[in-house]
Amino acid sequence: MARKVANLVQAAIARRGALITLRSITPAPAGPIPPIFTAPVLSADAPSGSTALSIDCGTATGVLSVGDQITVAGETVTVQTATRARAIAAGVTPGFDNVPFTPALTSDASAGSAVTFNWAADQQLRAIVEVYPERMVDGDNILARDLRIRIAARDTA
Repeated sequence: MARKVANLVQAAIARRGALITLRSITPAPAGPIPPIFTAPVLSADAPSGSTALSIDCGTATGVLSVGDQITVAGETVTVQTATRARAIAAGVTPGFDNVPFTPALTSDASAGSAVTFNWAADQQLRAIVEVYPERMVDGDNILARDLRIRIAARDTA
């Protein structure tokens, strides 16, 4: 019976589901992985051929990991060495210094250019966002307006 219900859930997700990103934040002594920050921009000009760049942020804590991807000036590159956020201190702009990446930039990127990220540990999953069944709403932990995300279990055998 349980397998039949699981099959029905998987079929519903396949029909009506949408791709979502599942992201786990790992606590670490150097800060969270992936990092938490605001308003990332390129700190200085990065000419064509560059294989490292520095990023300024409004706030920043945590670690960029090997395999994380950075997009700047339309080019996506992959982080090669884990890089900690700058230490928080008076007069220090939050961000990341000399982040090594491959491949080298094929065009120039200007200081102040927006920087975006894709995290190596992110998983793309198909899921359904739905309301809780009425029988589960208790008024304390689950409210009538709360939503849940249903993800089908994966076969591991």
